[in-house]
Amino acid sequence: MLGVLLAGGSMASIHRASDSCYWQAAYRGPDGRRLLRSTKHTDKSKAMAMALEFERAAQLARSGQLVEAQAREVLKGIMTRAGGAETLAFYTVESWLNGWLASKEQARSEGTHERYAHVVKTFLTHLGRRAQLNLQHISPKDIASFRDREQEAGKSAKTCNLAVKTISAALNVALRQGYIPSNPALALETLKHKAAEKGTFTSEQVEDLLSATTRPLRQTGAVRFFLPTTRVRGFRTWPICDGRRLI
Repeated sequence: MLGVLLAGGSMASIHRASDSCYWQAAYRGPDGRRLLRSTKHTDKSKAMAMALEFERAAQLARSGQLVEAQAREVLKGIMTRAGGAETLAFYTVESWLNGWLASKEQARSEGTHERYAHVVKTFLTHLGRRAQLNLQHISPKDIASFRDREQEAGKSAKTCNLAVKTISAALNVALRQGYIPSNPALALETLKHKAAEKGTFTSEQVEDLLSATTRPLRQTGAVRFFLPTTRVRGFRTWPICDGRRLI
């Protein structure tokens, strides 16, 4: 048995059973009970490092100080002190979206990148302090409220849908890399939007346009330029093309 006395009088120690090759960590849990947990290490020094971090996390939990930021540090400490080749990566909503945006700077046109940048900036402003939370804390409610705010500001349904699609694209990358368990943007239904309808000239409107022009102008291509469109709409355009009044 190997043990280390920690601040507060608690001792973390490691033990190895005769039928196992792994060292086990013994430490006092958050509720005061003595716990025994495998370190999954055969190396004594690495196992002891794990035990110390287990004990440290339990002490923080007992004192009510094990907030998310502290928990991250504990996990990093476990991997570092145990000789892990890599440390755990944590991203806030802001750091992830800004990193994703930077990766698109060369991969997209200038106009597209500017649109992405505007959406990201507006979304982070909407989140406020929540933008500093771990990426995993982002929820469908956060994205839905952002979309609703954009719609209330006068944005069209199509524009709002594109904004959600942009945020979803960034979160899909995080999902593929294992930083979030699911993409919360996919929980939202697409807003329905109507395609803009183009108006047509009535025969009376065309008559008024011709009446408002001088005769020399009616003989030029300035009038004839838009008349083929009226022909498609079903109007009798040939007399107009000749510079005469509509019959």
